[in-house]
Amino acid sequence: MPRHPSSPRLPVRLLTLAALLSVVACGAPIGTRAAAPGAFAALRALDSAPQDAEAPAPADDDTEIVGPMRPFNEPIDLTPAPTPQRPTFSSNTQTTAAGTLEVETGFVNKESKGESWPVTLKYGLDERREVYASVSPVVWTRRRAGTSRGPGDLTLGVRQSYPTDEPTGPLDLTPATLFAVSLPTGDDHIRGGHEEVNFYAAGILDGSEGSFDWTMYYELQVLGEDGTWDFTTQHLAAFAVSSMLDETIDLSGFAELAYLAETSSEDTTYLQAGVSFPAGKSTVWDVSLRDGIEGKDSNREFHLGLTHNFGRRRRADG
Repeated sequence: MPRHPSSPRLPVRLLTLAALLSVVACGAPIGTRAAAPGAFAALRALDSAPQDAEAPAPADDDTEIVGPMRPFNEPIDLTPAPTPQRPTFSSNTQTTAAGTLEVETGFVNKESKGESWPVTLKYGLDERREVYASVSPVVWTRRRAGTSRGPGDLTLGVRQSYPTDEPTGPLDLTPATLFAVSLPTGDDHIRGGHEEVNFYAAGILDGSEGSFDWTMYYELQVLGEDGTWDFTTQHLAAFAVSSMLDETIDLSGFAELAYLAETSSEDTTYLQAGVSFPAGKSTVWDVSLRDGIEGKDSNREFHLGLTHNFGRRRRADG
């Protein structure tokens, strides 16, 4: 609990009483006792002063105290706002706050193909860089031969933004890069028996216009061929836009149009739309629908999840 400051007149009154006791009871000279009425008058003046009077700050103390003082060793909550990158194909240029750990998790239901529970852990190396690890501990895949269940592959990556001190034109552009590698650590039945290592490199550009924020995203995917040293490439391009829908509850809406160009099969265009909303200072929930509107994959997906920053905690110096 905050400390309550004591009355600023109390030390003065105690000193005055001590002086009176020394004058009256300790046999001080008559000239000193004559000052007693003045001391009593000073006490009466103190008692008649307003009770909420404040003592002047010492002239040699330049310290400014804002708000109530904290008890010694009381924890201070320094949790920053989360930086959600889910559930779209693209990610923006925001990175996890320096020195904090953040988790993204949720549930994905693919209309006819199965379900998964993706989990991503992110750590802010500094104000511009983060590292992350992503995996789906449980994946259900439905095929004609039956349903398979097991963990998915592990993806390790790093994201770095390049913010500028001055706005870059009227759109206030911010670039970023992303590099990642996917390791074949998942269940063989979930991967369909593939044992390849995949590499990803992406360029990101964020901007804003009026009440809208937008992200342009391009990703080059280098996919290993199973059992060989050969690789195929895929290209992912996405454009996402978001805007505040209701400021009273901080409800935001977002939409994304993504195009996946595959060298070995038919290209697919995806459309995703949803909303996100905070649950306290450190958590953001999201819910959305994604559908393949053109190409081989017209499977509808439902996404529900959250992003939570665990923040920093330290002890007050007292």
